[in-house]
Amino acid sequence: MKKMIVILLLSSTYIFASGTQRHFNPGDGERLIKEIDILKKGRRISAELMTHLGSALKESIKKNGFVKSVEVCSLKVLPMTEKIRKKYKLKSIKRISTKTRNINNAPDKLDQIAIDYLKKEKKSSYLQQQVKSGKFFYRFYRSIGIKDTCLNCHGTRKDMKIMTRSKIAKIYPNDKALDYKIGDFRGVIRLEF
Repeated sequence: MKKMIVILLLSSTYIFASGTQRHFNPGDGERLIKEIDILKKGRRISAELMTHLGSALKESIKKNGFVKSVEVCSLKVLPMTEKIRKKYKLKSIKRISTKTRNINNAPDKLDQIAIDYLKKEKKSSYLQQQVKSGKFFYRFYRSIGIKDTCLNCHGTRKDMKIMTRSKIAKIYPNDKALDYKIGDFRGVIRLEF
């Protein structure tokens, strides 16, 4: 019963919000419910990933300082990400940015659409429905913003400690993930369902 009410509400919102008369297919309600569910899961899973990454980084900074903590992102992030991917049976999880530190994190065309939307609209999440080989799948995106701690490794070269800059340059010789300010858009976490 609850599901039917949600379908009716969503369908009437869809029809009235469009401003024009449209045909509503019965399957559209089911699809909308699925998309709402994926949005909820995407927000929860990406928040969990960010919490784990943030905790690992803060713990390392407290124990080892910023220079040694640079390695957290290069060595610990992939295993953490893979663990969460398996836990939730996702097709993939990826951190993506136009200002890459690791070239493997560059956006594809669909990622760029999501990034452009999130930056322009200043939204925290975005959902894309895709079709590949006749099968539907979803990409959920969560924006990543720059916080105070991030500036130790992602700030301006002149404001970063020389040892930190040197360590980053050694690990990431083609680093472009610099010159951010607090609140800047850093990139996205992409979950593929």
